[in-house]
Amino acid sequence: MKKILVLFLMLFGVGQVSALEYSDYSEFSEYTDRYIKGDDLTDVKVERRYKYYKFEKELGGYGEDTTLDYPYIDKEDFIYTEYSGATLDKPEIKEGRIIETVLGHHYSKIKDINYIKLEAQMASITLADIEVLYKGEKIEYELELNNANDDFKIEQGGYIKFNFLEDIDIRYITVSFDFISRNNKNASICVRAGRDQEDYSLSFHEYVDSGSVFWKGINIPGYASSYEDYYSEENSPIGRACNHIEDVTLYKYKDIMYRNYNLIKIYYDDYLSDSFEDYIYKDDLLYKDFYSFRVRTIIPEKIIEEAKSEPINVDVSTNKLNDNSIYHEVLDKTQNVYKIPEKAIYYPVNINKIEDLKEVSIFKLIYPFIFIFITLVILILVLSKLYKKKKECVTV
Repeated sequence: MKKILVLFLMLFGVGQVSALEYSDYSEFSEYTDRYIKGDDLTDVKVERRYKYYKFEKELGGYGEDTTLDYPYIDKEDFIYTEYSGATLDKPEIKEGRIIETVLGHHYSKIKDINYIKLEAQMASITLADIEVLYKGEKIEYELELNNANDDFKIEQGGYIKFNFLEDIDIRYITVSFDFISRNNKNASICVRAGRDQEDYSLSFHEYVDSGSVFWKGINIPGYASSYEDYYSEENSPIGRACNHIEDVTLYKYKDIMYRNYNLIKIYYDDYLSDSFEDYIYKDDLLYKDFYSFRVRTIIPEKIIEEAKSEPINVDVSTNKLNDNSIYHEVLDKTQNVYKIPEKAIYYPVNINKIEDLKEVSIFKLIYPFIFIFITLVILILVLSKLYKKKKECVTV
């Protein structure tokens, strides 16, 4: 009897269970970078977007060697150097180097100089109106004094030295000055010319009390040690300072110089799902996830019961589907607050679908018959048991 009663309760309880019904999904929202979690009511799509970049050239200079700042070479952007001076030695063959041969001349000439020194001998002297010219123009120099002062007063044995800033051809230097003896006796001055403390030529000028000197390097008889080989494309004047020896073949060259550059990454401002215009390179380390979602609502059972008496306005329901309020509710859920607005029960429910749902709920239609059947079975069983007990009593 107890088993029969339990079976009755189970069947009665099952009869009260019904499956949840849902509305159709809304359209997917636009993507947002706010995190959205999916569930039974929220369908979420995730799209991972990356930072894309392009390269722009940062130009350096022209040179044979690259540097860490500009490690790349653009071989379509180049210049040539000026031709080197003509030499007797054939240059090394290199990529891009242009070598030319020219008819040249071999000379023996007095070595270039980088100083002129005026020495006082036999007496102390004073110099005036000093002028040092190179190819007829004033030349820069640094003055060196020894037993002399800025007024160009030179003690006996002292000197004034004009140090030039670079080596110059002795053929084109001239020096002129006046001098006066300060000891009332014969005065002598020595003019020396040379390079790096080595004198190549000298001359003496001696006067009783005073005098004027015009010194020109081309007229100075040099020492044998002051001559050197000199090669030139040009014909040089033949004289004491420069003697022609023979004609020779000379070489000169110019080198190609390529542009050095660096590549700088320029990132697009936003995250992209694909390349855009010139931004074709993807940085796999820089990305961000974006979320799009659509929502549906639970259809309460009472809607189905009311569908026949009060049909739902389909147009209104469809419009409500696009109501942004449901999106806000989903976003609010990310803050642990999720509420289905009351108007959500009016979200699109097709009337035909409601009828279908009614047809699908067959169990609800046959439930009364099942209940009556079970009641009859129980009643029969109870009566049968009572009948057996009564029969047993009569037999006794």
